[in-house]
Amino acid sequence: MARLLLPRPVRAVTLLVIAALALGACRVEADVSVVVDRDGAGTVIVTIITDAEVVREQPDLAGLLRTDDLVAAGWELEPPTPTTEGGLRLVIRRDFDTIEEANALLAQLGGGEGPFVGVGLTQDRSRSRVATGLTGAVLVPTTGVFADAEVIAALGALPYVSTLTQRGLALDQAFGLTFSLTVPGEVIETDGTADPADAESGTTTIRWAAALGGAALAAPGQPLTLQAVLDDPGARQAQRVRDFTVWALPAWIVFFAFVVVPVVYLRRRRLR
Repeated sequence: MARLLLPRPVRAVTLLVIAALALGACRVEADVSVVVDRDGAGTVIVTIITDAEVVREQPDLAGLLRTDDLVAAGWELEPPTPTTEGGLRLVIRRDFDTIEEANALLAQLGGGEGPFVGVGLTQDRSRSRVATGLTGAVLVPTTGVFADAEVIAALGALPYVSTLTQRGLALDQAFGLTFSLTVPGEVIETDGTADPADAESGTTTIRWAAALGGAALAAPGQPLTLQAVLDDPGARQAQRVRDFTVWALPAWIVFFAFVVVPVVYLRRRRLR
């Protein structure tokens, strides 16, 4: 198999999916994980794992990947590592400083046709309250969403469709896609599966497993929605102290000018 270079930087990762399934893999798992802090900064992590069968059939699978564009675009690439089951794991990550940057990175992972459509984060911070939201959908109408037109042309067909047909497999039997989001606070509403809140970090992780045999196959896709809120008692108390300080100083000045000074003045006059 020739070395292929995907035009969109992040989609270079999906070459591992294409190559793995085209080689007859039993299972490929892809996970997109986003961690958002209370200040809007965080990290996007993409993990692709193939099974042992791929490695046996193509020992140099990692060498097929062209990752120069990923690195040039600012993504950090962990060297491909073997799994305990004999498969291969590839991880890329990218830090962001704002919610706007996070949304730009998420846009690179999807497009108008999928696999992530209209996915966007919001975060509103007010005093001691941080509200984080997510909207969007997972949509995989065809396997073409995992590659650009140049890749489809190079392969001569939609990625691994013939392989799945020959093996008698549906897409969800050969490929798994998950999306997870870690946010500050507790979940108010979501259509994902929320882990118990982490008391130490004050965060909650929510996961969505793409329904590649159902809702994710046709528009509008499988929804990704979340509303989470962090109400920090410590920050609230600190804000109260700041508010008290703002009002206390002028109040003290007024009290000193109109009460203390006149009283001192009158006492001094009486002593004369």
